[in-house]
Amino acid sequence: MLKHFKLQEFACPCCGQNSMDGEFIQTLDAVREDLGVALHVNSGFRCVKHNKEVGGKDESYHLKGRAVDISVMNMTARKRFEFIKAIVGRFTGVGIAKTFVHMDDRDLPALWIY
Repeated sequence: MLKHFKLQEFACPCCGQNSMDGEFIQTLDAVREDLGVALHVNSGFRCVKHNKEVGGKDESYHLKGRAVDISVMNMTARKRFEFIKAIVGRFTGVGIAKTFVHMDDRDLPALWIY
């Protein structure tokens, strides 16, 4: 059971399919609890068609229900630092973009900037 998210938030926008990994979204919910700020799901599960439309990689973890792109509105520099620190400790794939942060649970740790 999620405290801070509704399962619909993770559904593919083009078809409504939602095969998010339960443990993955529980971890995300715990991050949200610890931070005390709202997290907006920009992209959760993606079907193959939608993944291609947005330029996702063929091996995208979004296709496996083990990735999410999150944005946070009106975040202070301090909260942004706490956010990055919290997710690096819980997710092995972290991509930082100007308007969102990507998180996944890949096998080999990776950190990148878009």
